[in-house]
Amino acid sequence: MGQEKRNKGSSTHELIEQNQQLKLQVSQLQQTLKHTEIISNNTQVDNNMGTWEIDLISNKQIWSDNYCKLMGYQEVVTSPTFELFYSHIYKDDVDLVKNTIEENISSKSPCSLEFRFIPKDGSLRYCKSTANYLFDDNNQIIKIIGVFQDITEQKDVLFKLAENEQKYKSLYDNAPLSYQSLDAHGNIIDVNPTWLKTLGYNREEVIGKKFEDFLHPDWKNLFRKNFPILKKRGYVNNVHFRIKHQKGHYLDISLEGCTGNHPDGSFKQTYCVFKDITEETKIKDNAIENKMLLEKIAENYPNSYVSIIEKDLSIGFSSGQEFKKLKLNPQDFIGLTLEQVFGEKADIVAKYYKETFKGNERNFELFINNQYQHYKTVPLYDEDEKVNRILVVVENVSSRKKKEIELVKAKEKAEESDKLKTAFLANMSHEIRTPMNGILGFIQLLQEPDIDKDEQQSFINIIQSSSIKLLHTVNDIVEISKIESGAISISKSEFDLVQLLDNLVTFFKPECHKKGIEIHIKNQIKTEQIFINTDQTKLDSIVTNLIKNAIKYTDRGFIETGIQVSNQEIIFYCKDTGFGIPKHKQKAVFNRFEQADTKESKAIEGSGLGLTIVKSYVEMLKGKIWLESEVGKGSIFYVSLPINTK
Repeated sequence: MGQEKRNKGSSTHELIEQNQQLKLQVSQLQQTLKHTEIISNNTQVDNNMGTWEIDLISNKQIWSDNYCKLMGYQEVVTSPTFELFYSHIYKDDVDLVKNTIEENISSKSPCSLEFRFIPKDGSLRYCKSTANYLFDDNNQIIKIIGVFQDITEQKDVLFKLAENEQKYKSLYDNAPLSYQSLDAHGNIIDVNPTWLKTLGYNREEVIGKKFEDFLHPDWKNLFRKNFPILKKRGYVNNVHFRIKHQKGHYLDISLEGCTGNHPDGSFKQTYCVFKDITEETKIKDNAIENKMLLEKIAENYPNSYVSIIEKDLSIGFSSGQEFKKLKLNPQDFIGLTLEQVFGEKADIVAKYYKETFKGNERNFELFINNQYQHYKTVPLYDEDEKVNRILVVVENVSSRKKKEIELVKAKEKAEESDKLKTAFLANMSHEIRTPMNGILGFIQLLQEPDIDKDEQQSFINIIQSSSIKLLHTVNDIVEISKIESGAISISKSEFDLVQLLDNLVTFFKPECHKKGIEIHIKNQIKTEQIFINTDQTKLDSIVTNLIKNAIKYTDRGFIETGIQVSNQEIIFYCKDTGFGIPKHKQKAVFNRFEQADTKESKAIEGSGLGLTIVKSYVEMLKGKIWLESEVGKGSIFYVSLPINTK
């Protein structure tokens, strides 16, 4: 009798231990089921879950790190194929997977199925896979986004529960998940208190009723289709339904379960659990809608693209017009690091991104890939009001930046021009007032009664010289005014260039001799005449100004002029042994008023317009002008003009 009591005590103790183990298993099942949905795009809940994508446009697949690990690969599979995908599916489930995918794509309805798979180590495991779609403007599927979860441990628990129906019935009555059992006709034969609490019914309202009577009308056919599959295969996983609450509204649920059989192997009943995923479904649907909305916004925002940056600073999403302009696929950037995208400038970008993850919006500019790009970063918060991602809007501002640079240059040029004009006006005041004062002063002296003839002639010569200087200044001002207003016209005629040059050299010889310098012609063409068809008056002014400029800046040595012919062009040059021009001033000497800004130790008289007039006339005659100069040795000015030679 005592031995019998001891045996009963031992049996009770074993049942208590088994009961505790089963409670632990159910608790583990509950935690696993809570992580069967993806709340946001590309977020992996645990190490038993991986994601995959199929781009139906490019026919490319992307497997996440976890997905590859679940299949037994130590490294990421960079270019997965459909053949590789199907090779890991248990042979008896291959047709089921293919048919389910084809049917759901055809009907454009979310895909969800459970099947067996074989990783590289050859073991047989259970998984569940779900998929949703992205559509184009024509409502055609362009991308499939899916989740893959290893549920082998869950199935083991369910199978054990099914095999020990009576033993574990009390556990289901108190389970946090809704439990139900259906007979062979789909009638409800058992539910647990959680089921009743979740849906608001009394037990009497449920037992004996058809399960499909509680489903939304749009989901009844799905049940009729899947229930025979459950009875045949023995299990079903992550099947979504919409079920009616006692108050009339509908809940989204995710159901999975297995079957129990009679001793003869015939079907007895189902053992299923489901959880309320209404809120998760809303979040998931909103996430997909938000992603599509973000793509729409990005595609219609000119010269820009948007990106979502993950916590590890990798790119989680990218889309926008700039990708199309550069003929790039934004999907190729998903998962890339900052170093892979920005190279040596990655540290700059990382600095602003990290500041944004602290909750601070940032604006900055980068010059990258021959573009000026403006970046605006905005923190994105999760339900706990913590920054879990950041939104980056990138705008190509190269055009605007170019205009800003041009405006700065124009401002600097205007300021320089204003400075030169001020100097020019001051110089013009000097150039006009000095000879005018000389003329007026010596006219007054001529009126004195006691001056002799020699002194009188000297005064007249000074008046004449001052008048000539004043006339030259006025002529320069008139000429540059005509050029600026476009009032200059071209009048071509044919004339002898040698004769024109000889006349001008003869004219300037007295002035050169007065300064103690020589002037001569060096004709490198063996002919006494060179005829050219152009505007003689303009060419006369060009040569005159170049010789006058050489005389002005030469105190010793010589001035040499000459003619060369090259490629149907005639080249005239004027060489001197004067001061020379520094390299940094050589381009500026053709600018208006530049002479007035020259800071030489020896002041030089003149308006500073001579070379400006020369350059303008040369360009009017379709020619070119350039110079060679060295400080202390002198300068050579070249003028090339198109000609018709005889």
